[in-house]
Amino acid sequence: SRGRYDKSLANLPLVNSGIVIRRLELYVTNNNRAIENLRNMVAYMDLGEPDPYRNQFERITTAPASNAVNTLYSLIANNPQARDNAQVDAYLRSQGLQKGVDFEHVRARKLDPREYKFNPQLGYISLNTALLPDQVLGVAFEYTYNGKTYKVGELLEDYQNLQDDQIIHMKLLKATNP
Repeated sequence: SRGRYDKSLANLPLVNSGIVIRRLELYVTNNNRAIENLRNMVAYMDLGEPDPYRNQFERITTAPASNAVNTLYSLIANNPQARDNAQVDAYLRSQGLQKGVDFEHVRARKLDPREYKFNPQLGYISLNTALLPDQVLGVAFEYTYNGKTYKVGELLEDYQNLQDDQIIHMKLLKATNP
């Protein structure tokens, strides 16, 4: 949040956020005809949110941002319908979610680390190229805070055993509808 960001920068040049992002994966809507590192991705606005927009995803822990902080991830992680590229939209609508608002479902390309920069203490990401208005950006990351490790979204070890056409679940950073 903005408050945490400002507080973290209060004693520059020392950044004091207490957070270190250890791993990061970014996926973007594939519209450059790439054929490698492609996955079917659903990115969710409320994934990892301690104060989710949708009231049905109640907070279940006082921990910071993580897959376990609210009930959304438990609905999708081991659910065959939420992994099925043909059924996921209908399943999510049946849970009261709106495409373009609560989630985006796209064929996405994993960005190479050379295509972006990120700050591991503050968490901001800078892409080397601008996104088009219709492109979706999803993220998964793992970070440590006060000696504990937290994860938002799914990293390679979470989806490496899935079929190539199955859905991976990510945190929504940019939707088609701003």
